This record gives sequence, structure tokens and C-alpha cells, in this order.
Amino acid sequence: MTLNRDYQLIMLDSNIYTVQPSNRNPNTGGELKPATMSWLRSQLAAAKKAGRTSLVFMHHNLYTHNAMVNRGYVLNNAPQLRKLLTQYHVPVVFSGHIHAQDIKSGSTAAEPVEIVDGAFSISPAGYGVVQLTPNQLTYDRQAVNVRPVLTAKQKHNPDLMHYQAYLKKLFLQNGEALAVNSLFDHQMSERKREAGVKFLGELNWRFFTGQDDISNAAAAKLRATTGYQVDDQVPSIHRYMKSIMQDKDRNDLHQVIPTK
Repeated sequence: MTLNRDYQLIMLDSNIYTVQPSNRNPNTGGELKPATMSWLRSQLAAAKKAGRTSLVFMHHNLYTHNAMVNRGYVLNNAPQLRKLLTQYHVPVVFSGHIHAQDIKSGSTAAEPVEIVDGAFSISPAGYGVVQLTPNQLTYDRQAVNVRPVLTAKQKHNPDLMHYQAYLKKLFLQNGEALAVNSLFDHQMSERKREAGVKFLGELNWRFFTGQDDISNAAAAKLRATTGYQVDDQVPSIHRYMKSIMQDKDRNDLHQVIPTK
């Protein structure tokens, strides 16, 4: 789709569909068919000839955004797609699927930057605002504010009036449940168990909301807490915490990316 004289938007369907109706769980992995790849090449070539920059959108991920959670999330033929997008100087790819807010660079400066928007259905009901000039893309993650559209009756609902706090509470409960299940068989005081549960819930929330680009000093401070030390005793939690503790790549909430 031609957006303006400078940009073309390309939407790709990366889902894998069954040939016939099935009562099995769907395949949540993704792959672009050869015909789609061929079509994409022609679209990229046409945009290049017209002097337009292409921006690509798809559901599955171009890159691995988490060391532990990536199978079924990264496109099956991601290497081939990365090569094609790099060839035609596509600067940015937008995707989703992992539900976490994360922005990742390619392995080289020539490869696209991938912006993954967190799911709108979970804390903080985030969405991306993109501003384009002929030479750059600016991205800002915003969080929904429902108060301006509430009816008089809805304003008496504390969950709606304090919507962000409500969404965070729901999300923390899920992360804390993960810790409770993992710590169940480990002998420790109730105080330590509670510290481990609360710590993993908060750490999980920070990762999914894109607030994990912390300094080495801040990461060291987290590791010194009782909650971290409790959770670190469990190998599965240790590996997961390591994968979400500190993002050393790009700021996940704001980016200014050259497009020429």
C-alpha cells in the first residue's frame, strides 16, 4: 500500500493454515510461502524504483526477542526474509505474537530494526505512535487512558477509574503464580517465599512492558534483593530471570530510526 511519496506499507500474513478444518490446536508458528516471498520481492523492487521506503508488518517475529521463549514465535524462514529485507534496505519491521514490548536491532547495521508492540489486552494496554518524515521514523509507546471516555456510571467503577493499576494487578498475579508453582517444593520460610513470588511477578511485568533496559548498577541492585536470591535457587526460574533481567540492546519505548 502506498502511504505517500516517501513510504510504502507492506502487510504480510505469516500464519500457517491447515488444508482442512481441524479440531486440533492450531499451529502458532509462522512462515512465509514461496509465493509470498516472490510477491514481496516484486513489491520491494517496485517501491525502490519509485524512490519509496518500504515498512513491513507481520504477526510473527523476525528476530529472537527472548532466549527462552522464541520457538513458535520467530518466523520459520526468518533468515531468508532478513536477507531480502536487507537487500532492499527496509529499515523497520513491525510484529507482535510474543505479547512483550521489545525493540531489537539486527546483527548488522544494514538489517532492519524490529519493533514488537506488547499486546493491547494486557498491562499497560500499550500502543505505538509512529511519526514519519522523509528521512526518519519516530516511535513512541503510549499507554491507553480510558478516563476521558467513561460514562458517569462507569466512573463509579474503581477498576476503570484506575485502569492502569487494575491491569498491572492482573498481570502481576500471573507472574506471581509462576513463582508459586516453581517454589512450591522448596523448603523456605513464608517470608522468603513471598519475597520470591513478588520479585518474579514484578520482574516479569517490567519485561513485558518494555522497562528492562536498566543499567548494570540497577541490575546488580536487583540481584542483591532477597526475592532474587530466593528465585535464583530454582534452575528454571534462574534461566528465565537471566533472559528478562536486563535488555542491553535498544530502548523499547522510544526510538528514532533513520529510514534513508
